[in-house]
Amino acid sequence: MLVEQAAVLTDLFDQFVPALREGIVETCRLIARGDENIGHAAHAGLVEAMRDGDSDRAAAVLADEIRFSLSLLRPAADPATD
Repeated sequence: MLVEQAAVLTDLFDQFVPALREGIVETCRLIARGDENIGHAAHAGLVEAMRDGDSDRAAAVLADEIRFSLSLLRPAADPATD
């Protein structure tokens, strides 16, 4: 029974991956806006923190990068509607 459930979950995941990949690629395209180097420093910092076994620094780097990425995705505030 457990093997059958795992097979169903694996099949669902396999069906989800193409849509997930498409969404990630589109999000990266929107964030980068033509800058091929965007996010490289954050990713390097994350790798270094992981290499050093510093989970607090890794979490901080990741949180900062997520906040930055979200700020690029959100439309600029319209002063007329504030």
